[in-house]
Amino acid sequence: MTLLTSGLAFKSKELEPSKTDDFSLRLAQLEKDAKVTAKAYVLQSSILHDRFLVIDDAVWFLGNSLNTLGDRASLIVKLPNPDEVIDQLESMLKQAIPFGDYKIRQAKNQEDAAS
Repeated sequence: MTLLTSGLAFKSKELEPSKTDDFSLRLAQLEKDAKVTAKAYVLQSSILHDRFLVIDDAVWFLGNSLNTLGDRASLIVKLPNPDEVIDQLESMLKQAIPFGDYKIRQAKNQEDAAS
């Protein structure tokens, strides 16, 4: 399983717990519960906003954020011509960094800001 997100997903107010730590815990829980290997990647820019679910050669567009899925009415739409979306997502993935590297960078940036 591959997850692609933006660094915006981890922005938090100073007093909030680290969203990267929370994500790490949830990722580990997902791997344990679903018995999958999950690789997460983070885009430094905000070129990705919409949510897509790609399984093999099929793509679904998700109307809500995954963290609010089921909380309110939303649509999940299977795209009739997924190739262009898959190509764009693959191109974005090449620009992304592994989540572990992103988390290390964020921790270093916080240390630098504190000193």
